[in-house]
Amino acid sequence: MKDATQTIRRATFAYSQLYARTAAREIKHPVEGVVQGEIPRWLRGSFLVNGPGQASVGPDRYRHAFDGLALLREFILSDGRAWYRHRFLQSETFQRNHRDGRIVVSEFGTAASANPCGGVLQRFISHLSLVGDFTDNALVNVTPIGDQLCALTESPFLHRVDARTLDTMGRSDLRNVASLHTIAAHPHTYDGCTYLVGTRFTPPRPKYVILRFPKSEEMNGCKSFLESARVMAEVPMSSRLYPSYIHSFAITENWLVLLEQSLIINLPRLLLSKPMGAQGFVSCMKFDPERKTRFHIVDRKTGALHSANIETEPLFVFHHVNAFEQQGSQEVVIDVCAYVDDALIRSMYVYFDGWTPKTRFAQVRRFVLRLQPGRSSVSSQLIRPMRSFCEGGLRGDMPRINELFNGRPYRYAYLLSQADDHREDDIFLSKLDLDSGRWLRWHCADWVPSEPVMVPRPGSEAEDDGVLLSPLVHASDECRRALVVVDATTFRQLAFVEFFTDCAAPATFHGCFVQAP
Repeated sequence: MKDATQTIRRATFAYSQLYARTAAREIKHPVEGVVQGEIPRWLRGSFLVNGPGQASVGPDRYRHAFDGLALLREFILSDGRAWYRHRFLQSETFQRNHRDGRIVVSEFGTAASANPCGGVLQRFISHLSLVGDFTDNALVNVTPIGDQLCALTESPFLHRVDARTLDTMGRSDLRNVASLHTIAAHPHTYDGCTYLVGTRFTPPRPKYVILRFPKSEEMNGCKSFLESARVMAEVPMSSRLYPSYIHSFAITENWLVLLEQSLIINLPRLLLSKPMGAQGFVSCMKFDPERKTRFHIVDRKTGALHSANIETEPLFVFHHVNAFEQQGSQEVVIDVCAYVDDALIRSMYVYFDGWTPKTRFAQVRRFVLRLQPGRSSVSSQLIRPMRSFCEGGLRGDMPRINELFNGRPYRYAYLLSQADDHREDDIFLSKLDLDSGRWLRWHCADWVPSEPVMVPRPGSEAEDDGVLLSPLVHASDECRRALVVVDATTFRQLAFVEFFTDCAAPATFHGCFVQAP
């Protein structure tokens, strides 16, 4: 194992290609890894991550990193040892595709193929029948919602997962709760309640819809936690035909903050996309450089929309870092990973001819929103100038924090990162000090990390007292996978665990750590 701080020359690769790998089979029985270093004995539980695991079905290939069939991965940690296994999420999309031997449900960047056995008319009918046919391929996130472990994507379905076996236990359809068309795959839990934001595109105007899952003692006779969800707020969007895309949101003690950003969805094109033969949902999305970003602030307790009209420059945001209040509750500080266009999405195609996509991560930026109750004011009176924190050209995305500080004043963020003065394929983990702008780096040649998850040490008081977990894939050897354990305080490597299997290891998106009982 090379020293993690060394920079060693390696072959250039396209980051998106790490998502084009296919796990040829499930690994149902945990495989023990080879540990270099020492895993803290207090670290006991399951590190669960989600992401694409199958890049093709029959003759059809998925085109985008956000398309492949979901594969749930689990790293089991106990007594200084580690094991690995993975299972495919048994979604309806997975089952339908495999039953037909082709891609029959459209994804973010891939349109479903028409029935190859039909004539011209039958193929056209096949296209029409898929308009509004939602994928339930929940490959984006896996996270607890109440007492359930759930796999999520951006369509309105939650898959319940058995944490002991990774079996898919069933599906909840949020269309039945609030007639949702999409959801943000990053819910928040605060004071025992879980909040999830979705969108509804029906006339007369598209809306954000905020769902609240109550505390277990407030379920009022509901059979399951997921059935207890209630609509707590609806926020109208600015445009009737071109609603804004949303992937995440922010929460504080008193507020929920939604970004109506400049990446828009062309509803007329979406409705016609199948007959037009468009290439998946992404073909109906566009960054509008003339459209400002608007902040919607919703009272977390009452669901009332704050009257302040707060806007800033055009931006695209996948992920919020954190948010908190100051000056009582009259200022909201919100940190985001901000892009000035949608180039990241375009760079994540996994199959391309004659060009190599260049992936550049976001800048971490802070907004301070001044709330003036009962008054609608222009943005210049309500928002301080946006600024970037990071020294040395740090870029990053997939941010995580110590979740004990979610919605509260905090200092540290952990990111999947690049630096402006390094090669595009030089991807590393970073610890960002938001007070000073300084950052620390973990890097290992030929290995590519994914989202870092911070696990606080039991009984800890300091914000950065704990460890960081990140799954690793090898840049050139598809079958090599590993897990790194990093000290969250010093950012030094504590353990590197490699798992030897004969099965390819695609890159991952988001996940969580579930403490052992």
